[in-house]
Amino acid sequence: MEPKFKPHAESRLSIPHASVLMRIILERIALNRTQGARSRFF
Repeated sequence: MEPKFKPHAESRLSIPHASVLMRIILERIALNRTQGARSRFF
């Protein structure tokens, strides 16, 4: 993990993990739409 996330460890608990999951899902959808069949990582 990046060092800047260490002091925010307490605030991360208050933030729902759904926001992080939504970000990852949206990024995957965006990559799939832009790359199309070139999506190798996903």
